[in-house]
Amino acid sequence: MLIGEPNKNHWSECGRAASVANSEALGRPHRSVPALAAASTTFEIMKTRYLIPLALALLGCSSTTPRTTTLTAEQAGAVAQRLANEKAQTLFHCQPFRNRPPAEFVQGHWTWYDLRGQGSGDVEATVEFEANGAKPKTSVVWLESRPISRLP
Repeated sequence: MLIGEPNKNHWSECGRAASVANSEALGRPHRSVPALAAASTTFEIMKTRYLIPLALALLGCSSTTPRTTTLTAEQAGAVAQRLANEKAQTLFHCQPFRNRPPAEFVQGHWTWYDLRGQGSGDVEATVEFEANGAKPKTSVVWLESRPISRLP
């Protein structure tokens, strides 16, 4: 290799091939290796400083894991009474369930039962739902109390 002739196997810190003889030329941007290492380390620290809180914030906002809060027996009873009255209103045009009994937690879900007199019959309600109040199943039936006439 001749002096002044570019070496194709040399890569300068400036990002382009340059000859060793011209590497100190005035007006040419040039960085030393320690300066690049310090800048790289600073970038890594800054990246880590901002990525960790961002990742934690995103994990906190994640909806992949459902949040379940278990209801108390009183809260579950209030939800069940409201659902039973809504169904009774739709089916029989009445809301007979008052002074609710608390719900019972049975085999991992809430269950609630009530029977109330209404006119010439009774209204019976059974409500079940998950521990957090999700997926309710409501059954409301009218039980007739009139005497059955005998056929001749």
